[in-house]
Amino acid sequence: MAAAVKRNKKGRFKKTGTVRSVNVNELTLDHNYVSGHYCEGECCEVCFPGMKTLINSRKFSSTGWKNGRRIVEWSSIIDALSSCQHCKCGPLYLTKHTAKGEMKLGLGGYLYIQCTLCLRLNRISYGKTHRSEKQNDKGMPSFCINTKVGAAMIDSVGGPQRMNNLLTTLDLPFINNRSLKTMERRAGQFIEKYAEENMKKESAMAYEKEMIAISQKEEDVKEEFSDLGVAVISDEFHGDVSRLADQSTCTSFDSPGDGNSSKGSKLEQATYEVILDPNKDVASYDAHRSKKLHPAVKKLSFPPKSRKGMTVCIDHGWQKRGFDSLTGHTFMMSKENKVLKAVVTHRTCGVCKWWKRNRPGVKVREHRCVWNHRGSARAMESEAGLKAIKDMIQEGFQ
Repeated sequence: MAAAVKRNKKGRFKKTGTVRSVNVNELTLDHNYVSGHYCEGECCEVCFPGMKTLINSRKFSSTGWKNGRRIVEWSSIIDALSSCQHCKCGPLYLTKHTAKGEMKLGLGGYLYIQCTLCLRLNRISYGKTHRSEKQNDKGMPSFCINTKVGAAMIDSVGGPQRMNNLLTTLDLPFINNRSLKTMERRAGQFIEKYAEENMKKESAMAYEKEMIAISQKEEDVKEEFSDLGVAVISDEFHGDVSRLADQSTCTSFDSPGDGNSSKGSKLEQATYEVILDPNKDVASYDAHRSKKLHPAVKKLSFPPKSRKGMTVCIDHGWQKRGFDSLTGHTFMMSKENKVLKAVVTHRTCGVCKWWKRNRPGVKVREHRCVWNHRGSARAMESEAGLKAIKDMIQEGFQ
């Protein structure tokens, strides 16, 4: 409403009052024939349903996707853009008009695309995700690219500062140092779990292979001395019973089914089982008998009688020279240079040490404590080696 005016003494018009400012939000449009409603911008629930909730989020940015580079997996992007998550219509259009915002989570994240039909927002993932054992179905999943960043820090790159130097050089999103340490710990858990499974597998293979080699040596010794009898592997002998009895030290030979001879009963209880096939000739057996190593031996199913156990080599190393190192590592190796067991010893824990220095008398918060050695650094070698042997015995490798 315009202010009232009147003429002064000189006949000129002069304002008698001030113009009151009106808030645009207080206006009510009685006849709007263009849009049908008054749009409030990005927070409008009519034009952008669900946008008002996202804007209040700390990790959400409506213009952040326009700057920098991103690492994306095309298979995940194409699958997510195939149809709308709400109206099931599609495909979704990836343009600067439909992209309404981004949520960055490390090197991964989500891009919010608006559907042109139902106007709802769709959350498009940059890549594949996974859940750890502690997460179960609660909370947001972890991106695989972030876990691989933690593995890269352990393997080659180094600490959080070096990783951020690499990311900023490539114009990739900056990651907080605390988040990088979380990624590193999560990747370390997966690496340790895979290493434990692989060492158990190699231990079983090395143990079985050495037991078979010892059994084969026992077999070769028995073949050299005739007074020890004849040992034949199951399903591999093709010959005559009488010829086999002549070559053995037994005076009589009966079939396992007959109980007339005591010699035959002893042969039934022997470790090596004899399978006879009368349809075959003796020539094939003579050819095998002429060789020192029996070519028909496959995989001996019986355990060796001379000894048990597996030959291993154990060595220990420290993180630094001298006997004041805070960490040490012990490896148990097989004959084929395969790692069978690894033990890492720590003389201190960073979290426990900080808590004791800054919060004396207060219970330490729950964390993964790595402090497993209370003695000197010199005693690490003997204690870690003994622990590795006990762990192997508990797993059944004696």
